[in-house]
Amino acid sequence: ESFGRTMMTTLLKLMAGKVLADSIAAVHVIRESGLDYTIVRAPRLTDGAHVGEYKTGIFQMGGRSTISRADAADFMLKQIQDKQYVCQAPMISY
Repeated sequence: ESFGRTMMTTLLKLMAGKVLADSIAAVHVIRESGLDYTIVRAPRLTDGAHVGEYKTGIFQMGGRSTISRADAADFMLKQIQDKQYVCQAPMISY
């Protein structure tokens, strides 16, 4: 685990511990539901333009990783038809 990720997790626990705990609980409920799901894990969202090109899957995100809301929405909408990440939690970033 990278230093940046450890630091970010520590800061989240200190500053928004309840939000983080709620998020973890929600993921647990979704995974145990028996339904098909895709949990999209995104870094800091920006108001940038829709680019249409981004990384997806399991990879290391740094503290400066971002993606526009438009591209995050693009990926989520594509998952309605694309079954590549069913019952997974892929990351998405530039």
